[in-house]
This record gives sequence, C-alpha cells and structure tokens, in this order.
Amino acid sequence: MKVVELRAELDARMLNSKGLKSQLIARLTKILKNEQEKEESEKAANAESTETDEAKKQEEEEKKKEEERKKKEEEERKKEEEEKKKAEERERNLLEKRYTLPDQPMIVVHPSRTAKSGKFDCTTMSLSVLLDYRQEDNKEHSFEVSLFAELFNEMLMRDFAFRIYRALCECPEKPAKEEKKEKEEKKDKDKDKKDKEKKEEKEEKEKKEEKDKKEDEEEREEKMEEDKQTEKKEKKEKEEAKEEKEEKKEEEEEDEVRGSQGESESGKEV
Repeated sequence: MKVVELRAELDARMLNSKGLKSQLIARLTKILKNEQEKEESEKAANAESTETDEAKKQEEEEKKKEEERKKKEEEERKKEEEEKKKAEERERNLLEKRYTLPDQPMIVVHPSRTAKSGKFDCTTMSLSVLLDYRQEDNKEHSFEVSLFAELFNEMLMRDFAFRIYRALCECPEKPAKEEKKEKEEKKDKDKDKKDKEKKEEKEEKEKKEEKDKKEDEEEREEKMEEDKQTEKKEKKEKEEAKEEKEEKKEEEEEDEVRGSQGESESGKEV
C-alpha cells in the first residue's frame, strides 16, 4: 500500500496519520488486528447468546412439559381423592343405615356379613373383662384375644410407670438455702397461725364472757321485773282481801242492826 492510502485508512479510523511509512504500516496492522479480534469476540458472543437463547427455549419447553405433567398428576390425584371420598361416603351411608353412629369421632368396627356365613358378631368389652379369663380358655379364638389383652395391659403399665418415673426425675431439686428458707417461712407461718388462733380464742372467750354477763344482767332484770310484778300482785291481792273483809264486816254489822231492829219491833207488837 502507498503512504497516501495508509494515511487515508488511519484518518478513517480517527488515528494519527503522521510519521514514516513503517510506522504507519505498524499502526494500521495493529488496529486491523484489534478490529479482527473484536469481530471474532463479537461473533463468539453472538454464538453464545444464540446458544443460551436456545437453551432457555429448551428449558422453558421442558418446564412447560413438567408443569403440564404435574397438572395432569394433580388432576388425577384429585380425581382419585374424589372417588375415594365418594366411596367413603357410600360406605358411611351404608353404616348409618345399619347402625347408630356416635357423635364423637371413633373407630367403627362392624362384623363381616360373609365371615362364618354371617354368624360372626362384634361386641364391646373393657380390658378388665378381657383379662378375666380362665386357664381352660386355650382355644384359638379365645387364646389370641387373651394374649393380646395381657400384652396390652403390660404395655399400659410400662407406659404409666415410665411417665411417673420421668416426672419424678424431672422434678428440680431444692437447694439447701431455699429449703432452710422454706422451713423458716413455714415456722413463721405456723407461729403466726398459732398467734392468730390464740387471739381468736381470746376474742371468742371475751365475747362469750360479755354475752354471759349480758345474759346474767337480762336474767337479773327479768327477775327483778318478775319480783315487782309478784309484789304488785300480792299487794293487790291483800288490798282485795282487805276490801272483802271490810265489806263482809259491814254486811255483818248491817245484819246485826237489822236483827236488833227486828227484835225491837217484835217486842213492841207484843
């Protein structure tokens, strides 16, 4: 290339176009090399972006397929649950027709109509009744039930014993100071209680004495009132007796006067 062409290429790329031909060639080759590397990197980036776009598309497609599969499985599961609920509802309706179901949730056990030609039956028994078996009950139909009752009873005993033991182990131990403090507090409480009881007894005794004193005074007043009444009554009776005596005396005097007058009149007539 000529110097003019080299300078034109450099000017087109907004670079310094001054200098010798060798400098211009070196400068242009360097910029061309940079441009080529830049183009290659852009191509690689475009290729990577296209690959990532394809991977994203593929991933989205797989995701859609997975969602569709999950949706389908969910629909199938819902369908199975609905069928199961319908079957349970049908069975429940049949049981409600046959038996009176309890209000609280319980395990419903009902005999099979096909077992032993429909002669199989179920009964409710307590654990104590199941444990009350005889040694002669060694047949298959009763032996298994008795064995189950014994094992279940042992399980309950072990469980209850373990709970009691754990509760005792988890109880916190009281420190000596707290125990001493509690003893002192208990002692003070007992002392206060005794003092209170003594005080109450004293108050009750005083109240009783006051009550007895009041009752004695009332009895004395009643007695005095009765004595006054009896005195008044006796006085009144004496006065009445005196009046009667005086009236009787007056009547006797009048009778004597009348008798003397009668005798005098009879003497005159003679």
